[in-house]
Amino acid sequence: MLTATRDLLRQQGLVSVQEVALKLAVPADVARALLQKWVAKGYAEPLPSPSACSGCTLCDSRPRECYRWREGSRPKPLSQTS
Repeated sequence: MLTATRDLLRQQGLVSVQEVALKLAVPADVARALLQKWVAKGYAEPLPSPSACSGCTLCDSRPRECYRWREGSRPKPLSQTS
């Protein structure tokens, strides 16, 4: 599932937790944890929640939690413990 999350992020560049949950058929908490793994590795980054639009009732009013793939990113070095 972790590689499927990576592939989705890389292909789309920007995804929401809800989108990952839907595409992978997992709960939002699982999708968030998968995305956070890529953030911890330095390959993805969370984005600020977009502000609400004009206030109509057509969209889900909950804030969207989005993540972006970091193009050309390299993994963060592991801290060495001696």
